Amino acid sequence: MGTAESRRSAAAASSSAVRLSAAQAPAPVPRRGGLLLLGAATLVVVSCAAGGRGRNEFAVERVYGQGAAVELTVRVSKARITTAEDLVLLLETRAAEQWNVAFPEVPDTLGKFTVARRGQETRRLDRSRNLISTRRYTLEPFLPGDYAIPPLEVRFGEGGGSYPFSLSSEEIPIVVTTVLPPQLGRQDIEDIADPRSLPSKRPLWYGAGALVLAAAGTAGGLLLRRHLRSAGRAARPRDPGLVAREELDALLADRLVEQGRVREFYVALSGLARSYVEGRFGIRAPELTTEEFLQQAERSEALAEHREALREFLAHCDLVKFARYRPAEAEVEATILACRSFLTQTSPGGRL
Repeated sequence: MGTAESRRSAAAASSSAVRLSAAQAPAPVPRRGGLLLLGAATLVVVSCAAGGRGRNEFAVERVYGQGAAVELTVRVSKARITTAEDLVLLLETRAAEQWNVAFPEVPDTLGKFTVARRGQETRRLDRSRNLISTRRYTLEPFLPGDYAIPPLEVRFGEGGGSYPFSLSSEEIPIVVTTVLPPQLGRQDIEDIADPRSLPSKRPLWYGAGALVLAAAGTAGGLLLRRHLRSAGRAARPRDPGLVAREELDALLADRLVEQGRVREFYVALSGLARSYVEGRFGIRAPELTTEEFLQQAERSEALAEHREALREFLAHCDLVKFARYRPAEAEVEATILACRSFLTQTSPGGRL
């Protein structure tokens, strides 16, 4: 019996020891190490992607003075753009921390480009304690063609106001293409009657001439009286629409826009439109300001449905003529088409 009680006491003690061990055991530690590693890996991937995007922004990169005490890097966003796109030019230098850097003085035009924006110079130190200086420029083209970023010189100086060292870049060619299709506006121009359709009436004139010759002997008196009456009449003036069309074709043949004479082109274009309005509607347009002319047009019933289009056309021309606005190629094309459309729609029968 004593043995049995001893066994029960030992079992109870053992059970209590087991419960005590379980209660005193430390709680499971969360596996935060794996999450931290995953977060660090994600940060590295995002940083690498961001760095890749910054470098991939530029299609052209040229480095000068690589491995020397000073270095110049020239980056260009694209080597081929359209007239509707901007071009980004980035100049970046590397020099010792105590050195000074003088970027070139870039004027309002760089080659055939217009300098639209100039970024502020930024400076930072890399891991090797080198001074990294950066200047950013936004360039705009005007007409399609072959462009080039000219050589640029950056000067370096080791303290003080002198810059004894310099690095120069090379010329970088850029191709600018048009955003307009080759045949833009042809479908609109075809709606205007062309003089080449007149030869189809020649047989009628030949027949009429034969009839006149045949009847000359018997109707001499009648023809003489008609001749006398017609001699007293004033010569019939030419149709203002045909005159304006011929002047427009001659103006386009001069290719003033391609020569950079954009303001001169707009002066001539608005002038022929005003002369046409004077001849067609009897408004003294060439001698009035735009506002005075539009006030006269308000009183013309024939111009009622064309007033807004005419107002926009003349306002755009005045912007180029007097405000030194530089229109894009697409705007020039749209202005020409607007002029043609106005001439067509206001001509008798809607055709020239």
